[in-house]
Amino acid sequence: MNDQIVDNLIETEEGLFSVRAAAPVMGLEPPEETSLVTGEATAGDDTIVGSDGNDALSGLGGNDLLFGALGNDFLNGQMGNDTLRGGSGSDTVDGGEGDDSLFGGTGNDLLRAGLGSDTLNGGRGSDSLEGGAGDDSLLGEGGSDLLIAGRGNDTLAGGRGDDTLSGGLGDDIIFGGRGADLLDGGIGSNTYRGNGGADTLIIGTEGSFNTINAFNLEQGDRLALDSDLTQGDLSFTDTAGGTSVEVSETGDAIAFVTGISADVLTENADTLFTTAAAGAISVSFDDISLPETINFGDTGSVTLELTNTLGRSFSGPVSLDLFISTDDDQDSVSDERNDGLLRNLSVDVDLAAGDSTTVEIDYENLSSVVAPGAYHLLAGVEGGELTSELVSATGSNSVLSWHATALNAIQEFGENDTSAIGIQPTTGSRALGIVQTSVFNAVNAFGGEYESYLGLDPGAPVEGASEDAAVAGAAVASLAHVFPGTEFFGDALVAQLENSLGLDRSQVEGLLTAGGLESILGDPTPGEVVPSFAAPFLPGSPDVVADAVADVPSDVLDGFLLGVNAASQVIDARADDGYVGFFQGPDDPTGYQPSGDFEDYAWTPEPTFDTVTGESVFGDTPFARSPGWGQIRTFSGNTVEDFLNNAGIDANGDGLNLDGRPFANGIDPVVGNFQKNLYATEIEQVRELGALESTDLTEVTRSQDQTEVAIFWSFDRSDTFRPYGHLHQIAQEAAFRQGADLADSARILGLTGIALADAGITAWNQKYAETQPRPEDVISGDGQGTAIAEIDGLAETIADSDWQPLLLDPPFPDYLSGHSTFGGAFGGVLDALFPEATDIQVVSQDIVPGNGIFETTNDALFDIDDFNPVRTFESYAEVGAEDAVSRVFAGVHVLESTQDAAIVGADIGEFVATNLLAPVV
Repeated sequence: MNDQIVDNLIETEEGLFSVRAAAPVMGLEPPEETSLVTGEATAGDDTIVGSDGNDALSGLGGNDLLFGALGNDFLNGQMGNDTLRGGSGSDTVDGGEGDDSLFGGTGNDLLRAGLGSDTLNGGRGSDSLEGGAGDDSLLGEGGSDLLIAGRGNDTLAGGRGDDTLSGGLGDDIIFGGRGADLLDGGIGSNTYRGNGGADTLIIGTEGSFNTINAFNLEQGDRLALDSDLTQGDLSFTDTAGGTSVEVSETGDAIAFVTGISADVLTENADTLFTTAAAGAISVSFDDISLPETINFGDTGSVTLELTNTLGRSFSGPVSLDLFISTDDDQDSVSDERNDGLLRNLSVDVDLAAGDSTTVEIDYENLSSVVAPGAYHLLAGVEGGELTSELVSATGSNSVLSWHATALNAIQEFGENDTSAIGIQPTTGSRALGIVQTSVFNAVNAFGGEYESYLGLDPGAPVEGASEDAAVAGAAVASLAHVFPGTEFFGDALVAQLENSLGLDRSQVEGLLTAGGLESILGDPTPGEVVPSFAAPFLPGSPDVVADAVADVPSDVLDGFLLGVNAASQVIDARADDGYVGFFQGPDDPTGYQPSGDFEDYAWTPEPTFDTVTGESVFGDTPFARSPGWGQIRTFSGNTVEDFLNNAGIDANGDGLNLDGRPFANGIDPVVGNFQKNLYATEIEQVRELGALESTDLTEVTRSQDQTEVAIFWSFDRSDTFRPYGHLHQIAQEAAFRQGADLADSARILGLTGIALADAGITAWNQKYAETQPRPEDVISGDGQGTAIAEIDGLAETIADSDWQPLLLDPPFPDYLSGHSTFGGAFGGVLDALFPEATDIQVVSQDIVPGNGIFETTNDALFDIDDFNPVRTFESYAEVGAEDAVSRVFAGVHVLESTQDAAIVGADIGEFVATNLLAPVV
């Protein structure tokens, strides 16, 4: 008779178990002729169903059906050919001695095959499946599963997740499935099939030979070498249907790759091969001791925990990498420009399956790469997956951390922007102006030490409200408004909320819901370039909000909502400032029409192209960056005309303060008061100082230090903090070094944000009022037509068709220099705040030792390690001045453009520092 034991086993004081009946589950009803029994299963064919508790179900000698149902159950088939189903919990399922079928269900299950030839299916969870002595079939199904073959000839299939599949002693067949899987055949003659995902396939294990089918270079499949083999130990031989991989010294064949020639493997060997350790050893942070200062080269240490996840013992060398980065993932091997390698360390490990050990790594800080307020440490086995930890430098506070988060968003957006445009100097400086004034007003609401920005009042804090939460609310709301909603942006904000406020994911979701910002949690739109959120931020219904914030501490909620209100007020105050959106209104690149021909000394734009598709980003329309930006309302209350008039410059562009306009046709001057001597002198100066390299007509006179200055201050790449962001980074570091508290940090960065935003507006007003060509337009023609030097009627200017500037020309006119205006404004603010500052260390994302990535018109001519990663200054005014003049050495501006810009910028900075966010007396 088939017996039904529907039981919820409860341990009694005597150590025995009692049985309680439960309803049938998931349609698995016992046959009507069976009856409920108590006690142990019989030697017959039993059907045993658990309840919604944690059950222990055991068969005996028959062909049993065991179903665990809802709890975290233990199922043991024992003898017989059994069917065991774990159900919805995290179950342990043991087949026993027969040919069994094991199903894990929806939890994270452990399935053990036993002695027979068994079939194991993990189900939807992240499961562990272990083969036994027979010829078993193991299927991971959903989740990230671990499949370990036994002693037989087994078949392993990972399913949909990122799985680890480990063969045993037999000749195994291993299918990776859809995820990014690790395939390890173990001993024997094995067959691999990676299928979808970027898979890692281990070859070279002693006593093994692996046949590899469906190997796909394009999807990122890799071959991992075991037994201390290296790429240099191998040779490749074309064989019918594929390539034989052999150990050169012995001639032993270790693998056969079907469908790929030896030439293809050879050509791709540098990126194709990794080590078995990269797949076998997982790495996590056990302890982090950050450097005591933010100085370049200061020392820190991390302790890493290494765990063997392979499913078998691992013994051998492990090469560990420790990176510093603005984001939580590693850039591609060929493009590591935004990661800095802190340390590579090789250690020998000997770990049984599942065992762990720890390794301590000392490192020297590579502060060039990051803003110290918030950055990531990445660690992992070389060639393998990295683990990430979000940290803030010693001495940080919430204002500095959120400021760094804003800079990281700028860099990350540019890294993923295939148009290579990124967050431009115009839109970016305005964005940071809004963010930092929002944060300032939120902080100032607590202490009231300074005059608020624009007299705005976000309200008095509720007693006990968290000031750090107010900073977070202002930062998140303003960042969500000013920057595009992209696939990485929401995750970065959520991570910083968790990190800075000590919240879990559900609490963050509640906080965002209460602030009307829950859209941050939604699915982003890849490539979206229009900001996703507009003030006021409207939360849902009271019932929805109350339910969402039930687990959020009240002090955090009160502070966060004050900060959101502070941001809403600033955003509302800027609502009619003339800005429309990315590449719209004054930022529309199609809005510029040159006033004359290229030869008439009017700057002419060129098309810009998508780095992936190669297509013009704006159709056939040349790209002119932000041609109407001069019409944006300033942040300081002073007008563009005020700032320009103070420097003796006509806001309407009369050409009197420039390097002079040449003759349009060699005879007639374009404007009166032609300063031909200054024009000729400055064009020739740039031709010699700013050239990429010497030509038949031009000898470069730029010194090594001047080359370093040009590259150090460049930040023209879209995937950096950008020129305005670099200066924000230095202002953040000033707050660190001054030991500024929350209020003073907010004021330093608020004033910097206002000044740089106004610098951008003022410089761009003049760029498109004057439309002065770049030096390259004059000297070589920039590939657009006749060089202006050929037709200017001056013997002193030399046209050189082979001439190129050291750095690439940005897509906007020469005068005024944006870099230089930003530099002057930065110096004006910081020098007013810290007039006694000396020995100021400055770093650059364009000079990161070891990574060899920067952007000149020909990087191959330079070695990054020839340049100093740190430059030191005796005042912040000196910092801004070097930033300004760097553009002459770069070959992209004439001296007059940088000098006048620095004067205007310094006037902006001094005005802002003197008149805004002033102490309350």
